[in-house]
Amino acid sequence: MGNTILEMRNITKTFPGVKALQNVNLTVEAGEAWVDWDLSLDLAIDRDADCVVSDVEVTSGHVQVAAGVETPAGSASIGVTTGFAPVFASGTGEITGLELTGGSLVLDGALAVTWDGVLDDGNGNGIPGDGLVLTFSDGSMTLEEFIQDQFGFFALGSRLLGALR
Repeated sequence: MGNTILEMRNITKTFPGVKALQNVNLTVEAGEAWVDWDLSLDLAIDRDADCVVSDVEVTSGHVQVAAGVETPAGSASIGVTTGFAPVFASGTGEITGLELTGGSLVLDGALAVTWDGVLDDGNGNGIPGDGLVLTFSDGSMTLEEFIQDQFGFFALGSRLLGALR
């Protein structure tokens, strides 16, 4: 502390009938922040006889994002990487999910979780991830199980799904 470049105290914001913020404090210290990203896509491109492109479809790709901050008080970083490819319904060709491969989340240089599988709502309960396996240092579970365990979203997911239909 001591290198404060912005400070706001007791921020309160109210909209008609809703108090969005109440007594929020914000202090920004001098430091350095960074973000690096890389996105690669594999495409299928259809051309007609005159070589005019008639359709472009993403067949797979890879994304990698890293961000961090360094201040006099310390540093923190996060990194996310995953491969991806759309999953198509047989017969209709509609995209029904996203296959994620070789995914990882790294926090402050330490591997926090990895994942592989299909991100979809295969069982129709409104919570995506019954086919996507997360692996933590203390075991594995599906994304759906993680969401339910951490947030109790089973009932919420069902209500949201019902509202969207």
